[in-house]
Amino acid sequence: MKRTDPQMKIRLEPAVKAWIETKAKADDRPQTWLINQLLKEVMQHSTQRAG
Repeated sequence: MKRTDPQMKIRLEPAVKAWIETKAKADDRPQTWLINQLLKEVMQHSTQRAG
């Protein structure tokens, strides 16, 4: 099944990219999943602070 989620290209600092690779591998998760989860947490935290 083909994914229809929107995509975007981003530039990461080398240390950030390395951390994402290491963390995703340690958690046995794809890097995309990890990035999405981290952004959702920040989004939730930001929403809670605003309300």
